[in-house]
Amino acid sequence: MQEMNADRLRRRAMIARTALEAGVFCALAAVTVQSAVWMKENGAGPSMSVVEPAPVFADAPPAPAPAPAPAPALAPSLAAAPKDDATAGPTMAARWDALDASIMPAPAASPSPARKESPSVAAAPGAHAENIRFYDGRPIRPVKTVWMTVTAYSPDWRSCGESADGITASTKSVWTNGMRMVAADTRVLPMGSLISVPGYAGAEVVPVLDRGGAIKGKRLDVLYPTHEQARQWGVRRLPIVVWEYADGPAESKAKAGR
Repeated sequence: MQEMNADRLRRRAMIARTALEAGVFCALAAVTVQSAVWMKENGAGPSMSVVEPAPVFADAPPAPAPAPAPAPALAPSLAAAPKDDATAGPTMAARWDALDASIMPAPAASPSPARKESPSVAAAPGAHAENIRFYDGRPIRPVKTVWMTVTAYSPDWRSCGESADGITASTKSVWTNGMRMVAADTRVLPMGSLISVPGYAGAEVVPVLDRGGAIKGKRLDVLYPTHEQARQWGVRRLPIVVWEYADGPAESKAKAGR
């Protein structure tokens, strides 16, 4: 009797469990269907459709290409506008240029300044025109060539002793003319004379602005910034070219030492 009751209870439990599972399945199915219907009605998801390919026949002729769409008709005002070519008349830019030219007069040409002719310099007798040089803004020309013994000195105490104060015998600084000058016997070459020494200052014309106790007769002393450079010069026998101003001898001595 007890076993029959237990068997009934197990059957009832199985039936209840089966019914519960069936109910849950039906509820899930109903929710799924309802969701699909709602999405289809509200457009929430893309509609799926099957696209069948068109049949292809081997003997069928190719489809003709679609005819191009006709161009839209231009408005009468645009159709009548002339093209921008050589026969269509002046362009808009040319019309504006013509209008500006008619309103604003052309600027008057300013007279060019008259050129000031520089006075010609006549060469000295026996001197060629190509020998004319310039010193201190004035033309100079060679006068004569004298062979002289040339040594070198520096402005420090090793060459000048107690007179090494940076001032030459002409009261000019040793820095005058970029330290390119010579010391000479002023009885042979007066103070302010212009000479050129081969191998010194690029053979440029330099002034006589100093003298020394040992510089007598046909001797010269060329100036160098340092004692070492002066010693490298040594003693040389050279042809010295003497120059004079070609625009008048009256001012030669006054301007030679500038």
